[in-house]
Amino acid sequence: MDADAIYGAIRGVITGALGSVRTVPAGTFVEGLPSSIQADGARWLRAKAKRSFDVEIPPAARSRDLGPSTASRALLDLEVLVTLTYALSVVPETESKDYRFAARAQAIEDALAISQALTWPGNLVTDESANATGLVGQALLSELGTRVKREDWTAGLYELELRFAGKVLETQAVA
Repeated sequence: MDADAIYGAIRGVITGALGSVRTVPAGTFVEGLPSSIQADGARWLRAKAKRSFDVEIPPAARSRDLGPSTASRALLDLEVLVTLTYALSVVPETESKDYRFAARAQAIEDALAISQALTWPGNLVTDESANATGLVGQALLSELGTRVKREDWTAGLYELELRFAGKVLETQAVA
């Protein structure tokens, strides 16, 4: 499995550099800070782009969908986690709920656009350096759900985590 190519292709689609159908507009997101973002990082993000993302791919597990473990080919089950971080204005206690609702609505729209782009066949064929990802269907296969990862209006941070599933076909050494 070429994890670098998979990371690169996903990053390229989210930043708007890759993809042909159902793409994410360029400049919408910047590669950002991890979820352990500190106050200085939040200030940096608010000054730069307001929205960032981070991608995590836990270790892939061998799928039972393709032969025994001694076969020359393996099908790996892949999970991809995409965290969207929004650096928002700090909301005072007296602020109306409209601000929070608008921020949440924007996050939902962004999550839908990213989900459609990452699951569209052909959007994840290669990374920007033309390295093949090896993803079955040349896309992630499904979106497994979205959850609020962090909602801290005092710090002005809101995070969503999107979970995706995919499969990677890999040739295994037999000698």
